[in-house]
Amino acid sequence: MRDDFVTALDLGTSKTCVLLGRESEKGKGEILGVGLVSFSGLKKGVIIDLKKSIASIEKAVEEAERPKNLTAHSLFVNINGNHVKGINCQGTVEISNKNQEILKGDVDNSIQMAKASSISTDRQLIDGICQEYIVDSQGGIEKPIGMFGKKLEAKVFFVTGEKNPIHNVEKSISEAGFGLDAIHLGALASAESVLTEEEKGIGVLLLDLGAGTTEMAIYLNGVIKEISVLPLGGDHITNDLAIGLRVPLTESERLKKNYGWCLESLITDHKLEIPTVNSEGKSFYKVGLTSLAEIIEPRAEEIFFLSKQMLDRSGYANLIGAGVVLTGGTSLLKGIEQLGKKIFKMPVRIGKPRNIVEFEKTINSPIFSTAVGLLDYGLKKRREAGHRPRFSQNNPLVKCYKKVRKTFSDFF
Repeated sequence: MRDDFVTALDLGTSKTCVLLGRESEKGKGEILGVGLVSFSGLKKGVIIDLKKSIASIEKAVEEAERPKNLTAHSLFVNINGNHVKGINCQGTVEISNKNQEILKGDVDNSIQMAKASSISTDRQLIDGICQEYIVDSQGGIEKPIGMFGKKLEAKVFFVTGEKNPIHNVEKSISEAGFGLDAIHLGALASAESVLTEEEKGIGVLLLDLGAGTTEMAIYLNGVIKEISVLPLGGDHITNDLAIGLRVPLTESERLKKNYGWCLESLITDHKLEIPTVNSEGKSFYKVGLTSLAEIIEPRAEEIFFLSKQMLDRSGYANLIGAGVVLTGGTSLLKGIEQLGKKIFKMPVRIGKPRNIVEFEKTINSPIFSTAVGLLDYGLKKRREAGHRPRFSQNNPLVKCYKKVRKTFSDFF
């Protein structure tokens, strides 16, 4: 098969997910391979164990390559964590052209002016999204090239992160033997995967409920307006259950996924009891559904309340016409939509990946929202002229390493 596919790497706190895909004849993302491992070396979205992170990337890519016997060379990867920040910036330039026609150079200069005035030297640019251009006093312009005017202003939303966490992601990918195509914010990838254009137009709050973090993104008039990362997620619910029930984390995670409700009032079968398992794997007592909900509900409420506070501070709370869209693994908790409606007092739905040709049914799950969004992002980048990996996929050392890696994997 020709090397016409892209590889998306979702580095999460509880899992490492890799999707190999290409653009189908229908214009959708066709999944060619899936790799999913339940370890990553991350905590709250940031790498804390480099060796484990490298190993998780290697294993997940190998799993994704296997079905079609493909060889991945370079990756599109997400980034998240509390160190990530978003800022709205403006850059203005005078049109120097004699006939005052706006050229590509003018657009580039306006974006550079916005960047230079707003991003400090201790932070690294992750994403830059132009929200609109203003020519003289006329706003709402998407493509100013070719128009006439005296002054051009660009309103740009920049996403930045601390340099060291980003460098650790880059090193993990390099040490695993792969090139790096691009880094993309996880919340933006999830948004492109699960939100509709109508939702982004009339206003929507996306909550990507991960294991270690909750990523928040506000869209209005079709463009990103705010992002924020809350250092709370599904792992905190798991920890609460482990402490409250005095069971191992693996057992509390099982109970949460299989029996957890985050709104006690919705439970109808109050008598159902589930056996729990101690550290030696032996069943030692039973717990009821309501007991689980009594622990889960306060933590889920906390995540939503803190998210609502962010929304209220943003100034967009009254402009969210489409309500709230929940995605990520924690959005699979029973009763989470109803709890969200109760706290946000607006419509809430669960967001699943769209615009994909399914490789298997499990891809159509909130767990894969970020990975599918990264794949879409990668396919878009590949369509853009002049896009090249930041580390060349033709590097002979990388090719040699991958051959050795594949040879040894056949024996062990």
